[in-house]
Amino acid sequence: MRNIIFLLALVVSFSTANAKETSSQRKGTKYLFVIDKSGSNANSDPGGIRISAIRNLINRAHRPNTQWALAGIGQSNIVYSTVNGEFGFVWGKHQINQSLDKAIEDRDSGATSYMSTLSEVKDLLVREIVDRQDENFRYKIFVVSDGVPTDVLRHREVYGSVKELKQLFLDSNQLQISTIFYGSPNAGAEHLLSEIAELGGGTYGRAMNASDILELLIL
Repeated sequence: MRNIIFLLALVVSFSTANAKETSSQRKGTKYLFVIDKSGSNANSDPGGIRISAIRNLINRAHRPNTQWALAGIGQSNIVYSTVNGEFGFVWGKHQINQSLDKAIEDRDSGATSYMSTLSEVKDLLVREIVDRQDENFRYKIFVVSDGVPTDVLRHREVYGSVKELKQLFLDSNQLQISTIFYGSPNAGAEHLLSEIAELGGGTYGRAMNASDILELLIL
């Protein structure tokens, strides 16, 4: 009887340790940058410094098994990084730099459609989970914005979408969502982004201006 109890304890101990090891030793990281492309950037970041900050971060990064993706928040959902014509993660820095070039060429305009972009992000993550179950990657999303959503009346709808993203993964630590606010003080936007980071298990940063964004982007 004592031997059986000992063996059961050993199995439980091994399973717990193995789960922790799986969580901490993933094959690599996939980074998704979601940048605000709405018309308000004509005042808050007319020079596109937020995009340059992301480019500098990526070009300085020396991490094995890293992939990148880029999406925008604008009048409608905007995706910049594509694989076989579909929104996706790319391997090379050259490819993601091409996506950043597209974002710079794409004029800031229109409203701030959070829900549309979050829906696109969810579809991407679902494809990742279904098609690439064996890759065991960690996912990190950075949302960089200067405003509040214009496609919903209540922020709780955005919070619900963020919770849905986290619930896609059995290990909630596999997905981390961080946010950065920049531009003139905006209590509504700052609270929204802070709450998204809290729900997403990430960090929230407040840039006094777009040039401070690079300091807040931590891989």
